[in-house]
Amino acid sequence: MERLDVLNNLGAAITQEKTEIEVGLTSPEFFESVLIKLKLKKPVKKFYLKPLCLGPMIRIARILLAVDLKEVDVKNLLSTGYQLLDKHGEDVARVIVLAIKNNKKKVSRADIDFVLQNYEAKEILSAFRVIVDKMDVSAFTASIALIKGNIKILEDEASPAST
Repeated sequence: MERLDVLNNLGAAITQEKTEIEVGLTSPEFFESVLIKLKLKKPVKKFYLKPLCLGPMIRIARILLAVDLKEVDVKNLLSTGYQLLDKHGEDVARVIVLAIKNNKKKVSRADIDFVLQNYEAKEILSAFRVIVDKMDVSAFTASIALIKGNIKILEDEASPAST
């Protein structure tokens, strides 16, 4: 029964729909600003996040693991927040771009700059919530456990003790 649940979770992770993220354009390019003033374009850009493929998941995990939370000083959260922002601000932008692109291409400097110039704190938080949901690490972990379980069963069947 447990393996059936694991397979159902894997299927649910694979068939998830894409999620829309809207970002207000706080610093549009000249042409975009003209279109916005003429009301031919909304001052919002939309991105769609699909469930993440394994490659981008690994790249995002490496970035997140590099963030050292031992640096957090509970007594001085404001100063700690500024230090983390200084050290890892671009990493946050890189994670968002990796999740949006969801492919093996390198993250461009222009994409990172777009996130740095247009995402506000509230939008970053909502994007990270969606990214963590789309990473669905529990389904990945369950698949590893399922593979390990199958290997264990095969080893048990092939062992001399079972004959």
